[in-house]
Amino acid sequence: MLQTLVLLLLQALYAVKPDVSRVVNGEDARPHSWPWQISLQVKHGSRYHHTCGGTLIGPRWVLTAGHCIWPGDVYRVVLGEHDMNQQEGTEQIRDILRIIVHPKWDIDHVANGNDLALLKLDKSPIMTDSVGVACLPTAGEILTHGTPCYISGWGNLYTHGPMPDKLQQALLPVVEHSVCSRSDWWGINVKTTMICAGGDVVAGCNGDSGGPLNCLGQDGRWYIQGVTSFVSSRVCNEVKKPTVFTRVSAFTDWLSETIMVPRPEVGTDSSPKLDDSTPTKDTAIMPAYSTVDLVNQDLGEEDPWELPELTDTGIKWSELDTKGKIMRVLTGIVKFVLLLGLLYLFICSLDVLSSAFQLVGGKAAGDIFKDNAVLSNPVAGLVIGVLVTVLVQSSSTSSSIVSAVPIIMGANIGTSVTNTIVAMMQAGDRNEFRRAFAGATVHDFFNWLSVLILLPLEAATGVLYKLTEVIIRSFNIQSGEDAPDLLNVITDPLTNSIIQLDKSVITGIATGDPAAQNKSLIKIWCKIKKNTTFWNETVDSCSAGAVCWEEGNQTLTELNTTWIDYQEKCKHLFVNANLPDLAVGLILLALSLVVLCTCLIFIVKLLNSMLKGQVAVVIKKVLNTDFPFPFTWVTGYIAIFVGAGMTFIVQSSSVFTSAITPLVGIGVISLERAYPLTLGSNIGTTTTAILAAMASPGETLANSLQIALCHFFFNIMGIMLWYPIPFTRLPIRLARGLGNRTAKYRWFAGLYLLLCFFVFPLSVFGLSLAGWQVLVGVGVPIVVLIVFVIIVNLMQSRCPRHLPNVLRNWEFLPRPLHSLAPWDAVVTSAFGFCSKHCCCCCKCCKCCKNYEDEKITGNNKKSLEMYDNPAMTKDEDSKKTSTHF
Repeated sequence: MLQTLVLLLLQALYAVKPDVSRVVNGEDARPHSWPWQISLQVKHGSRYHHTCGGTLIGPRWVLTAGHCIWPGDVYRVVLGEHDMNQQEGTEQIRDILRIIVHPKWDIDHVANGNDLALLKLDKSPIMTDSVGVACLPTAGEILTHGTPCYISGWGNLYTHGPMPDKLQQALLPVVEHSVCSRSDWWGINVKTTMICAGGDVVAGCNGDSGGPLNCLGQDGRWYIQGVTSFVSSRVCNEVKKPTVFTRVSAFTDWLSETIMVPRPEVGTDSSPKLDDSTPTKDTAIMPAYSTVDLVNQDLGEEDPWELPELTDTGIKWSELDTKGKIMRVLTGIVKFVLLLGLLYLFICSLDVLSSAFQLVGGKAAGDIFKDNAVLSNPVAGLVIGVLVTVLVQSSSTSSSIVSAVPIIMGANIGTSVTNTIVAMMQAGDRNEFRRAFAGATVHDFFNWLSVLILLPLEAATGVLYKLTEVIIRSFNIQSGEDAPDLLNVITDPLTNSIIQLDKSVITGIATGDPAAQNKSLIKIWCKIKKNTTFWNETVDSCSAGAVCWEEGNQTLTELNTTWIDYQEKCKHLFVNANLPDLAVGLILLALSLVVLCTCLIFIVKLLNSMLKGQVAVVIKKVLNTDFPFPFTWVTGYIAIFVGAGMTFIVQSSSVFTSAITPLVGIGVISLERAYPLTLGSNIGTTTTAILAAMASPGETLANSLQIALCHFFFNIMGIMLWYPIPFTRLPIRLARGLGNRTAKYRWFAGLYLLLCFFVFPLSVFGLSLAGWQVLVGVGVPIVVLIVFVIIVNLMQSRCPRHLPNVLRNWEFLPRPLHSLAPWDAVVTSAFGFCSKHCCCCCKCCKCCKNYEDEKITGNNKKSLEMYDNPAMTKDEDSKKTSTHF
């Protein structure tokens, strides 16, 4: 109680009266009329951008919303701001010494409340007419229905609209809890620890979450009654969906316990009674222009899925002198050549990565196919296809050694692992990572959804097998030439100088050739010649089948022997290494990943520097603009053909999808355009298998071609399922959801990669080895549980009233079972420890930050002190523990 009284005394001493001679109609606020309003800004690259609002509640303390804080981001606070577009001389910029999020805040359950965070500034701002401390309400204070309050911030002017330069303000009357919690209003989503305000044409919009709800007290002072939390996910000003604020009076104890209250200074009350110019009970509803839009719990200051503006910050061409123009042209040429060189190394590193995977697991992949009992199980065949393709990094390769349709389906899934790995290299920027990971995993979701439909259909009807069998029998297909080498002509000289593999060893193991078991995959001799020696020999009697003839009294027969003349060794780095395949594979795996990551980082930086100004506008317009109505629908199908053609040229869907993934990340290609390009890539990779099958010898031509056609029609049917009608494009929505999740918990991307491509397939394969009874006994309950959870989640978000009370949320479960936040705390603490003690240099993952800013120490409450000694500030801070990032 004493702490609360001291905190309120501090508010009275520091609080400043706003200049309220303003037009409260949703237009520009009068400059510096809300002196406690701050701009919370996040660092993107080398610049800071406004992301949330906040309130100065103490000389060194700012109150904002918990959802404004993302682990790993760098923030600063700007006080005395009014016009974002110009320097007014009143601004004061402060770094943040500590961030303390309310211990019960959970981003996965926004409606549970506790959406608060405290920011401790590195030093106190100077109190002026433009910067002042706000008053906090008394504990437990409840506002009556219709109380006029004012919202302020730099939020968007309307749904998906632009952000204003100048601070905005608007009137929001309070809506009492009994009204706001009605089923046709917010229902169970609002708690008693929240305040609703507005609900008609006035509402919040994204860009100013964490900002204050300013309400007039009976003593004539302004009090911060609420902190902006959320609004409707559909439109900002949805009727009967008022803006929801966290009620400050419900958290005064937490605030007073958390803040180390400075010693009050003696002075006059700086927040006197209101003068006659203060607006009073004018409750006319005016348009609101502020706060956050929680669309699908996307809490940024702008839609992260909107393609960013690639602005040109350099000097205009017309302002350059002759020397400057020449230097710019030369710089552009050098950057373009470097980009081509990096792209070449990037593709070569993918090729070497493929060879490394084959050396590590190629023989194991071949061994899998010797167990016919396992292959007869379509589910086992599916996961074998995933594992084999992950190991050999090419669905075309899987198609040439496997004669089972489920394995072809699994091969389609496994080939998408490469671009998923590539997407993880853009984890340094949250929004880039969001887009890049979604652009990569849209391929995964298309493949998995297609398998979920077509695998049972194939098992029940054999539609793919029968369709391709009819095609093979209908045409007299002759063996042709090998597939043409296109990109390989350029890349083979470099990759062959690093490593060359004898891929016939994998085929030999798969077909049961005992001689292949002990052979190395590393190719030693590149030029060999088979020699056959013939001679005549006298025999007593001619054996059956032998060619014999008589000369005089002798019976002769012709004998021969064949021997291999090893004429020329291969010329690659490991030809004389005398190392086992596994060791060479691991060496190449590490080196290729280093080169791949390095190339990707520099490619992204070069693209960011090149794609600016008018060039960016043209490229984005060409790639993402649809044809005019009524031919809009044609654009996607043209993108499919482009993706197929480009994949045919590079002869690898992994290379093509890995190349477009960073372009999706930096915002050159939209997710909606990347989706049809990826579908086309799936078609393009099947042409490689078809051409390879056409080059097969006569005895295997029909079977090889039928397998390749199964691969082709599987992708065609998948496209027919998940593309033509817009609402069936589920892979885009699922990829967005996963992108949002991994943008918040970036470590989840690695977990997804491990589970999706290794743990799950290996688990199913292991159960398959035990027999189909074990697979069904273990798998069916898990599948039923997953389906149940999905159905309950959908009902929780759409029709919770039809669920029993216990299932309307997952709070009855331990928190680690329904939220990633506890796991995130563990992972973040581990990385924080590593960054401090292991000298982590991973800039792309932003793990080299100050240890105090990175670690999370749980929900322990800190020991409290009533006064702050400025000379000991940093020492004290280093001793405190709290929930912070």
